[in-house]
Amino acid sequence: MATPKTKDPSALQKTDFEALVQFRYQLRLFLRFSEDACHARGITPLQYQLLLQTKGGNGPR
Repeated sequence: MATPKTKDPSALQKTDFEALVQFRYQLRLFLRFSEDACHARGITPLQYQLLLQTKGGNGPR
């Protein structure tokens, strides 16, 4: 993750908040898509997360 430009949250500009809003919106769209895909295949999102971790995880860190 990129480091913030400043450590003072009050120094964030309107464009910073707009970028965060857009990121959160796109993330929610992806999560909804994933949830719908899970349900369409008869599994829950939690089961899908378990499958992802089992198949692609690197083990304990």
